[in-house]
Amino acid sequence: MKTLKRTAFALAAVTALTSLFSLAACGEAQKNRITLSVWTYYNNQQDSAFRRIINEFNDTVGKEKAIYVTSSSYSNPTKIAEEVEKNAKKELPEIFQLYSDDLKKIDDAYQNIASLDGYFTQAEKDLYVDNFFSEGYINGGLKLVPTAKSTELFMMNKTDWDVFAEDYNKSASEEAKVSLEDLSTVEGIAATAEKYYLWSGGDDGGKAFFGRDAYANFFLTSARSLGHTIFEKDGEKIGLNTDRETFKKIYDNFYVPYVKGYFYAKDRFRSDDVKTGDLLAYVGSTSSAGYFPSSVQESDTVSHAIETYVTPVPVFAGGQKVAIQQGAGFAVKKSDKATEAAAVEFLKYLSTGGLDLSVSLSYMPVTKADYKAGNAEKMQTAVIEDAWTQYLKKEEKTEADFTAEKAQEIKDGYRVSKKGILDTYEVAYKTIKEYELWASIPFAQSSDARKLLEYALAGTISAKDEPELAEMVKNLKNATALAALVEARVEGGELRSEAAADELSKYGFDDWYAELTSILSNLLKG
Repeated sequence: MKTLKRTAFALAAVTALTSLFSLAACGEAQKNRITLSVWTYYNNQQDSAFRRIINEFNDTVGKEKAIYVTSSSYSNPTKIAEEVEKNAKKELPEIFQLYSDDLKKIDDAYQNIASLDGYFTQAEKDLYVDNFFSEGYINGGLKLVPTAKSTELFMMNKTDWDVFAEDYNKSASEEAKVSLEDLSTVEGIAATAEKYYLWSGGDDGGKAFFGRDAYANFFLTSARSLGHTIFEKDGEKIGLNTDRETFKKIYDNFYVPYVKGYFYAKDRFRSDDVKTGDLLAYVGSTSSAGYFPSSVQESDTVSHAIETYVTPVPVFAGGQKVAIQQGAGFAVKKSDKATEAAAVEFLKYLSTGGLDLSVSLSYMPVTKADYKAGNAEKMQTAVIEDAWTQYLKKEEKTEADFTAEKAQEIKDGYRVSKKGILDTYEVAYKTIKEYELWASIPFAQSSDARKLLEYALAGTISAKDEPELAEMVKNLKNATALAALVEARVEGGELRSEAAADELSKYGFDDWYAELTSILSNLLKG
């Protein structure tokens, strides 16, 4: 009996000591814990998904390695770049999300971005899609880590397209008939937009067919597709290629249709214009697919459901297949080695987490393994599983609460309700395999150069926020400016077609081209 008591006492003592050591170790780990603050431009669904990923990291790898991550979200890439620059001399977060143009500008000015080469082995670097990873090399070091990427695609309201195509083709000659194949080229989009405008009313209330979310993307990728990349390194300088024929094609197939009313932009995003029925189709980011409407709101009380059509971004006839590579990377501020290493640990978790992580953010993954044969279907499956997981959390249930048949029924429902997103991943996968996924090089003036190209087509520059750029473009009339002049004349009783033709004759390509090329040249001269 005494032996048993001694044994029990000894076991209790060992257990107590083990608990004490465990608590002490835990306390020591907490004492040495590194807390990382992350700034992103994710909003709404993406921000919620990002916070879920952070929680998963904190509960697993973070707990094991004494790293704790928090995040703050800003409204858009421009806002976060402004905040980073504003705080560059003060207190930056350990990790922040930036586009390469903005990072280059900040690193040139403040030299406060950590170079992360030493935190990745060559084997780890080789995991990433080459051009995704190489984009992060700025000012001689790895300054941006890719975690999720996007490209552009063409999305359309197929339901109302079918109505248009069937009716239009009844009376059109064989050569003039419209087809989905026409939408694979930039010229085909412009020609189809004119036909749709005339069919829907022409001067008596014709509607626009097409719009775009990012005009600079179209300018830059089109020039590259046609063999004349606008900005390229020329030794230590940046070369400027403003090939006249290339600019003329861009002008004829975007600027002119916009002024004539065939193209349009009203709301902040073109998906909103599709929602209101003001557009039938647009080119936008793959990450915007979740916002493509499932119905058109004709009035406050009338709407109709629509089917989504998704295809790769159109290119000029005879041009190379080029699509924009976009999606900001994450930078790390210069700090002590332990903090930088902890930041990289989180970024590795974020970027190599596979399809589930990237899909939950509505982006494309960044590792080579994710683009092996058959992975388009895996991406689609990840979309369904993510929706299922969120459903279980919302209902506060587990998979065990459902029969296999019921669970499958719910998932099959997602295949219908999320068809547009599923098609998006299939098309994005195809784009990455078949197109050159390309990003313009960052340089000292690249952020401003992009804003100027955006403005030159149909963008805006605020005189209040960017007075220097506003001064530069004061004599450059973009398509929005001419379209406004046309609209004023229409309201005065003129026919839109005649007003547009007159405005385009008074301020034509030669005027636009001369002014724009002069502005770009002066910008690069500094």
